[in-house]
Amino acid sequence: MNYHFKPSKDELVSKTVLLAVAGTTGSGKTESAMRIARGIVGDNGKFCVIDTENRRALNKKSRYQFDHMDLKAPYSPDNFKGAIDAAEQAQYGAIIVDNLSHEWFGEGGCTDMQEEALERMSKGDTDKAARLTALAWKGPKQKHKKLMYRIMQCAVPIIFCLRAEPKIKFQKDNDGKMQVVDAGWQPICEKMFGYEMLIYALLMPENPGVPVMLKKLEPEFEAMFPLGQQITEESGKLIVAWAAGSKAVQHDWRDEIINAQSLDELAALWKKIPKDEKAALETAKNTRKKELEIPGEQLI
Repeated sequence: MNYHFKPSKDELVSKTVLLAVAGTTGSGKTESAMRIARGIVGDNGKFCVIDTENRRALNKKSRYQFDHMDLKAPYSPDNFKGAIDAAEQAQYGAIIVDNLSHEWFGEGGCTDMQEEALERMSKGDTDKAARLTALAWKGPKQKHKKLMYRIMQCAVPIIFCLRAEPKIKFQKDNDGKMQVVDAGWQPICEKMFGYEMLIYALLMPENPGVPVMLKKLEPEFEAMFPLGQQITEESGKLIVAWAAGSKAVQHDWRDEIINAQSLDELAALWKKIPKDEKAALETAKNTRKKELEIPGEQLI
């Protein structure tokens, strides 16, 4: 085995370029995804759309030329993986998945898979079902994890569209009373999905196509998706320029956090992270710590 190091300035960044746009109906998810894809592939390049929305992406065909796949249920991780495999083999310049929320909550998706597994294991016994709920997630989470590994190895840029919905959470006030608190709009997907994205934008119907929230960006990316401005083809063009050899981004510790296999490994990793980066990673660490402490649940 030959171990050889090169200066980072001489190396290209990862070929895996993953982006996600989330929002409710009318927020401009599909339009924004197509603008990004067109910018990535250029005027003469080809991109494809993996459509789970009953061919709705074809409403855009008068403005954007693309190849279309009408992906039907079951919306299992394996089904999405097969579609992405086919798109990469066809050598498209970019892939749009519209939308990936079906992989988690759609017909035959991970939630359905868990419910079916729980029914098989409990045979209608509610007490038994309560004890086996976490274990019933083992299979679906394994499938989802394999899909994510496949996505992370893809050499073709992928833009994911996700549905979003308003959420609430419960927390205690200063008097110790439990209160219902608005948690804002949240994407419908596996909770750690966003950590794998290079760019993760939330769009709202009041101002379609304009990000109201972005995953913490490195300085190189701020010009690609400026807050308060509509996403355009220029965003895709800038991503291509960056991936072709501009500045490398700062090390993102999130991948290592979510892949820690034990509490001891997580604790050792946390000691290595620079102090000025820990605040931004606190949620990922706490989420992973909670997962590792749940007995019988498949690690994700």
